[in-house]
Amino acid sequence: MESAAAGHDAADDVHRRTDLIRRDDYGLLFIPAKLGTCELKNRIVRSATNGHLSDEKGQVTPLWADTLIELAENEVGLVITGHFCVDKMQRADAGQPVLDETTDESLLRRACDGVHRYGGKLFFQLSHSGIKGVESVNGAPPKPPRGFHSGRARPSG
Repeated sequence: MESAAAGHDAADDVHRRTDLIRRDDYGLLFIPAKLGTCELKNRIVRSATNGHLSDEKGQVTPLWADTLIELAENEVGLVITGHFCVDKMQRADAGQPVLDETTDESLLRRACDGVHRYGGKLFFQLSHSGIKGVESVNGAPPKPPRGFHSGRARPSG
């Protein structure tokens, strides 16, 4: 309440605090880096997460693309997507997007171009749920990799 009485609001307080943060206070954080042959504008990385931003069929959405772009716009140098399933019948959960021939390429391009526009890089995390697939999501039982054995029961011979 004191802020309102002084003629400014909470947003003013946030901006004032943000202005006090100087890039040089963070040493190496804003210095470019290389990851293999990939040059990053800084060392800020958004690690792979599952934002549950796909639709019920595992298709990416405009919100998914816009979220990645917003991260880059806010100085994230490397954005790593949440885990994309490479087999639509083996998703780990209902929110997991699928990367296959049915994926909307225009939304993939929108995300890539948008992240690049702000100088960021975009990496995709690819995965397969294996024995952790969810039958209620996939409509089929989990499918482990060929030759995989969980250790619970070993094949004879």
